[in-house]
Amino acid sequence: MGMKANGVQLKGNARKLYVQAEKLIMHGRRTESFRTKEALLSSARQLALSLSKQGPQNITDFKPKHASQFIQERISAGINKGQLSKDQQLINFLYKATGRPELVPNKNPVEVRRTMADRNNPKTWDDPADRMSRQEHLEERSERYGLAARNSMENGTRRAESLASRWVIVKEDGRYYSNWGTKNPADDMQSVTIRQIRYMYATDAQREARSTPKDFAFENKHLDKMKDGQAYLYVGRESKNGTKHLVPLEHDSQFQVIKSINKFCTREGTKTLAPADKTMEQAIGQFARALRNVGITKSEANYTLHVDRHEYVQRSTLPDQELINAVGHSDVRKLDSYRPK
Repeated sequence: MGMKANGVQLKGNARKLYVQAEKLIMHGRRTESFRTKEALLSSARQLALSLSKQGPQNITDFKPKHASQFIQERISAGINKGQLSKDQQLINFLYKATGRPELVPNKNPVEVRRTMADRNNPKTWDDPADRMSRQEHLEERSERYGLAARNSMENGTRRAESLASRWVIVKEDGRYYSNWGTKNPADDMQSVTIRQIRYMYATDAQREARSTPKDFAFENKHLDKMKDGQAYLYVGRESKNGTKHLVPLEHDSQFQVIKSINKFCTREGTKTLAPADKTMEQAIGQFARALRNVGITKSEANYTLHVDRHEYVQRSTLPDQELINAVGHSDVRKLDSYRPK
């Protein structure tokens, strides 16, 4: 993903330190999303440059005093709190990955700590008609990424989740039904077990080994509490930090976009909206370019696709606990970051 920091090519020990950090990040916890790893790598480039000037020869050699110096350099450079928090996240990650969890501070330095309001201020479309116009333009140019963007708009899914989420679950009289594995997933529903629900988002390797993800916490916390007769979009594959969740499909427009996604995937013979010849990471990159091509960017439209999540929360009538589960968070206080003060 490149070896430049502030436009400076990493050489010598800086390059070696970055390569060591990169290996730890890319082969670290499997629950980390591509975007999370990308952010860690960005901070790693800066850390490698700083450590190369301070003396450590290996990534396992840097100590709290070196990390503190790095953070101070970043503060002096005028880096915002959001990026400082990511830099601290990298330091904590490397401490744990190199077998030194005792070095992780109990709390971030005061200058790095952010409040929920700092982290994610409420956002909205300045002009809803402009959002719809750009959406229509996107759909004209790419059915695939138009569907993904509409999934985000209707169901509040993140970018990668919008590409991957297509299965619906309904609970009736204690039994679960899903369109997963049916001949016509756009319309058909069949009885499924909790084991099969886990299998929906198992990796290919897990499926070949006939084993499924052992994530009992999700099933115990959410499936039993599903409302009878209510359809839910199951967000599992590509969910941020591996946090599976259910989005209630309360309105016909929400359900229709999922039906359209299933019809498209069935026609294309793909498991997700990602093209058959592309990895999910490559599809996310294509999706980002498709959004830029129609101006769904901060610089041109003053909003990004993430604003769809904020709009979803702001128009929802779900109780707070159900709503926070629907957007893949656990702390109800997080809703304050999505709602206007």
